[in-house]
Amino acid sequence: MTKDGWYEGLQLFTPSTNNSLEATNRVIKDEDTLRDRLVLSRFTVVALSIVKKWSIERNPSKQNTTIKLSDWTNGNNWAKLNKQVIKKETDNEIIYYLLAKDFKIQ
Repeated sequence: MTKDGWYEGLQLFTPSTNNSLEATNRVIKDEDTLRDRLVLSRFTVVALSIVKKWSIERNPSKQNTTIKLSDWTNGNNWAKLNKQVIKKETDNEIIYYLLAKDFKIQ
């Protein structure tokens, strides 16, 4: 009996966990089904509303945007600084603030 493909490194560039799928499932349960089992007719209505909502939120013009390596590097370095970010939501937008005491011009 052979065990071809038993180790994670065999398949490069694929996820080794299903965490992103489970995160999506959690959003659906928390926001849409409220963790209740639904009859088929109600499930269909909820499923269609989820598709509509997620289709509106997606911005097709950004679909094929490529990010430069320097931008990835700068973003990663900034994230490592562990700065406090404040999130403010209004009816039509979300704004993120960085405290002025943490801001340095480089």
